[in-house]
Amino acid sequence: MARLFGFALASAALILAVTLWASSLAKLIATCVLLAWAIYARATLSRHGRSQEARRQALDSRTEGPLPPEALDYLTTVHARLELPVETRREVRAELADHLSDSIAAIQAEGQDAGFATREAIARLGRADNLARDLSKTHQSTQQLLAGAAGGVWSAGIGALQGYIFAVTIFLLLAILFAIGLRPAVDFVVTHVIRPNIDPHELGFGTALAGMLAWPAAFVAGRRGVQASAEISGRSAARLGRWWALAGLLGLGWLLMFVVTVQQSWLVVAFELVIPIAFAAGSLFRVDSHLPSVGGRWFAAAIALLLVVAIPGLMVTSYAGSSLDGSDTSYTADSIGWNHVAPHWPDDGMKFLVDGQSLVDGGVAAPAAIQVDNAPALASFRDLRIEAWRAGPYPGADVFLGLLDISYNAPFATAPAAVGPQGVIEGHLNLSHSRTERWWIFLTGIAPDGQRYWLGIRPDFVYTQFSGTIWDWLTASN
Repeated sequence: MARLFGFALASAALILAVTLWASSLAKLIATCVLLAWAIYARATLSRHGRSQEARRQALDSRTEGPLPPEALDYLTTVHARLELPVETRREVRAELADHLSDSIAAIQAEGQDAGFATREAIARLGRADNLARDLSKTHQSTQQLLAGAAGGVWSAGIGALQGYIFAVTIFLLLAILFAIGLRPAVDFVVTHVIRPNIDPHELGFGTALAGMLAWPAAFVAGRRGVQASAEISGRSAARLGRWWALAGLLGLGWLLMFVVTVQQSWLVVAFELVIPIAFAAGSLFRVDSHLPSVGGRWFAAAIALLLVVAIPGLMVTSYAGSSLDGSDTSYTADSIGWNHVAPHWPDDGMKFLVDGQSLVDGGVAAPAAIQVDNAPALASFRDLRIEAWRAGPYPGADVFLGLLDISYNAPFATAPAAVGPQGVIEGHLNLSHSRTERWWIFLTGIAPDGQRYWLGIRPDFVYTQFSGTIWDWLTASN
């Protein structure tokens, strides 16, 4: 079993190296190595599980013989102070009860009364706390501890998979229930009671939902890991649980903070940070007891909890993203803030639209270029550049539009814009280091009169979604 620890340690180093530096080929090799380790670990743990089950059945078939109350009190004290898993403590108590019974009988055979024989048998065993400590040490070794750590890692992985499948299944059932029976009720609520004005870009809802579904997975992983580690190593689950909780907080916290790259928002960050907390809770909360079967009151409680969380989420997904594009909204260059950037070049011969999506890295499209119908009209301008200005929500309208943030007197990012021989404007903006999600993208240039103007029929409004680690999000600019 100790070889499991070597595999676990090597796997952890491999995962870390692959996460930080690996190429695609290295990731494929790492996946094969981890698969081989998982198969070996699973087979080893299965053998251990069968052995544990056989011992448990044998223990259940035994009955503790009649002992004097003083001896029973002594056994209870020793049993309570054993730092061993529950099943191992039961075995030790049964063996100790047999030993006490035989010792008392032997002393009585020498002609002593039952009271003296009981006290003498207990005295020969020594103080309860010393005996408990010695018995705990005999069932614990460094090799068992290492094997328990490795076995716990594998069991935690299996537990995470079980918890995630359970959470996703419940969520899908709720989605079906919502689609079949609850949609009319929700339609009535959002039409006559509340009107949710939720921006899916701002929420990062899909990523937040994945984080929420990871909570039960992390909780079950913590419990399974501690329980397997305790059974294999011969240590107390309550004692090991503290170390597993600390390792989960530090390990998962580090991965989520500095390694895992997802679409981020404040909601996503909050949901992600609950994952290591859920793991720690699973490692500490009544970890000596077995997980309840999925049925009865526990099943009803789980459904009730997920109803409270999931139905608002389903309302969000149903009604978010139903916004208009803003084409029918009444606004002017002054009211929406465009003239805060620069005056609009009044020449009507420059009829082109800025395709901001094609110029933004970190936005909703890959970098491309703008085709200008009347390229010669730009020949009189110098210092052409693409500018990205921050924007905020458009008030009082549920539209795909935003007001330019006039609290800033300069663009967040600029890039030179060159007009090619075919009338193609080339430029590139990187907005990936800002938490801002709404942007107005302008093409500006200095006219012969020395004044900078924004050009074209209108600028383009684009959304970007921040993608990175939690640390990237916390250290990004607004």
